[in-house]
Amino acid sequence: MDNSHRLVSSMPSTVSPAGGAVWGHSDKASAWSNRSLGARCRNSIALCSDEQPHIGNYRLLKTIGKGNFAKVKLARHILTGREVAIKIIDKTQLNPTSLQKLYREMRIMKTLNHPNIVQLFEVIETEKTLYLVMEYASGGEVFDYLVSHGRMKEKEARAKFRQIVSAVHYCHQKNIVHRDLKAENLLLDAKANIKIADFGFSNEFSAGSKLDTFCGSPPYAAPELFQGKKYDGPEVDVWSLGVILYTLVSGSLPFDGQNLKELRERVLRGKYRVPFYMSTDCEVILRRFLVLNPTKRCSLEQIMKDKWINVGYEGDELRPHTEPAENFSDTTRIDVMVGMGFSKDEIREALSGHKYNEVTATYLLLGSTAEVSLDHTLTVGCFTPGQAITLRSISLSHRLPPSSPSTHSIAGASGVSSSRLSRGSTVRSTFHGGQLRRPPTHALTFSPHCSRHVSGHQKASEPRTPRCGWDVRVRSARDPAEVVLALREAAQGCGCQVHVAGPFLLSCTHGAAGARVAFEAEVCQLPGGLGQSSGVRFKRLWGAQLAFRDIATKVSKELEL
Repeated sequence: MDNSHRLVSSMPSTVSPAGGAVWGHSDKASAWSNRSLGARCRNSIALCSDEQPHIGNYRLLKTIGKGNFAKVKLARHILTGREVAIKIIDKTQLNPTSLQKLYREMRIMKTLNHPNIVQLFEVIETEKTLYLVMEYASGGEVFDYLVSHGRMKEKEARAKFRQIVSAVHYCHQKNIVHRDLKAENLLLDAKANIKIADFGFSNEFSAGSKLDTFCGSPPYAAPELFQGKKYDGPEVDVWSLGVILYTLVSGSLPFDGQNLKELRERVLRGKYRVPFYMSTDCEVILRRFLVLNPTKRCSLEQIMKDKWINVGYEGDELRPHTEPAENFSDTTRIDVMVGMGFSKDEIREALSGHKYNEVTATYLLLGSTAEVSLDHTLTVGCFTPGQAITLRSISLSHRLPPSSPSTHSIAGASGVSSSRLSRGSTVRSTFHGGQLRRPPTHALTFSPHCSRHVSGHQKASEPRTPRCGWDVRVRSARDPAEVVLALREAAQGCGCQVHVAGPFLLSCTHGAAGARVAFEAEVCQLPGGLGQSSGVRFKRLWGAQLAFRDIATKVSKELEL
């Protein structure tokens, strides 16, 4: 019997995990001496000199999601500079059944390798807490895109939907059913590619063995779930895909209601409005998804050959995804890691053993969306301070409503207004086993980072003031923005690979393989008594101390202020 339980997590907004312990020094800490990261334990939370919390190799930046027993943090991997999302789960708050489902979610995520599915990088576990380090999708939810822009033109919807179908079909090929497909669980990366998230309801299925758990979001739920019937698995995802396609093209839901009873009645009738602007081909493919009888519902193999989904892709018909062979011998990445202090033996052991540890995570992060150039320097991702971040690739018990629910409603531009989406709607809350989660009593709004569909977010207008003990090498009375430009030119002039990591923060790497160093150069406001003067603070991330001192001194001398 399938008794999937929605795993959700929430932890107090403190630095320490649920257990209350803060680890700093341990026997493992000495392993970091070669990587110039001080005495911080690999699987620890600690405060660095500038009071920023860390989990293992990750510097925590801010909270981007919360649930009952977990929270999700945006973090930066110290060794590569890549941004990740860390799901922090308080195991002490979960019963044995929930723990079992948690490990199942983790096990399923380890088996998935598709460009349109959020990737798991590392698992860190202590007695009381589990940390899942995952891919960060900076573009936010497809839901939020629709809120901001309204419905998509069919050409854009087709491009997104092809990626969604490819990823879901890939899961089904691996006998995995998602069971919570909806616009909120479809994320966008920096290039606006789809990333399917939240596998908290996912489960394995097998021929001849039925599942019977009613889970997911009611507006996307198949009619057989409302009827309490057992199901094979893939067919409930297929129905949800039909709802998603309708939502992308119309900006509204095909089935909705003022309450769960009304929604259920509409789903079981299977009747929905077809907007006048929807093409005939789109209507045809939609009717193949939204079939009341699950045995007559289309298969995704059939959908891949449909006319609508392949318009504009002549000669490139949608086909099943072929999982690439595991690449554990990328010499460029291995050379970079050796320069960080890892040995080739431990790299080989971690990768061949499929260990989701710090070694595997570093290897994956170097080759994911970061770019490693021929001279072995690394271009990394960025986080802009002062911006709120969206990522909900987590198993949350509910979606937190905005302060103004009306701002998160979607109405079709055609006047199809009977099926609005609102973030705080009761019927949109997550279901499990027929039980509706109680909506929260507080509000929390999110804004996507680097998203082309959201405006109005503000950047930090002034640099921060460093605390005592920071090494401020250069001072200037010039405007901080001018200092940043001059700093960038100076660093590039000294042969550094420079990436803008914030309004006043540069992430730099310098040197050849084996003698490389990575450091931050930050323009900061000097403490009181120094007027409006700015300073440049250099901070080594990894690499030899001597190499860091030499390049920092060189950049300081080249800086014309």
